[in-house]
Amino acid sequence: MAFEVEVKAHVDDPLRVQTVIEALALISAPTPIDKDDWYFSTPGQQALFRLRREAGRVLFTRKRKRMDGDIEANEEFEFETDEGQFDRAVAFVTSLGYEVVAKKTKRGLSYSLAWGDGLGDLTIELCEVSTLGWFIEMEFVLEKRAQVEDAKRALGKALALLEIENSQIEGKPYLLLLSQITG
Repeated sequence: MAFEVEVKAHVDDPLRVQTVIEALALISAPTPIDKDDWYFSTPGQQALFRLRREAGRVLFTRKRKRMDGDIEANEEFEFETDEGQFDRAVAFVTSLGYEVVAKKTKRGLSYSLAWGDGLGDLTIELCEVSTLGWFIEMEFVLEKRAQVEDAKRALGKALALLEIENSQIEGKPYLLLLSQITG
């Protein structure tokens, strides 16, 4: 089990943000992001879990979400199989009575920034989310719950490094934002 601490913010000028990211010391080369997410639930309920198709694999993910202001601190349960099993995975979960309640795609670039402070690397994604526009997402994946507060403070510093204003932070989950568009 891992703990992820993340923040996301709207981006008006993705090329400017990309330039700022790539000018950071200790930043990795970018890698492409191509993620298709299908969210499942029982009829009439909020999404319970996600199937994500990316990079030749399918990730099954369930999160216990906690919001602290605009920063998420989630407990994550996850396992994977190869991408060729996606249709079978969908058939399996729908046979149990779950239905697809939302879908989203994310396309863009991912970076890794050596952070230190015992937190490991900071993952930075600059991505376009289907029908919602451009976002920057930053997250630490931690082994210990005791590191969560340090990670939250570090995310604040990272936002400043990338010249992201607090007014750009989006505290709502993507699913809620998508539901506000589709009704």
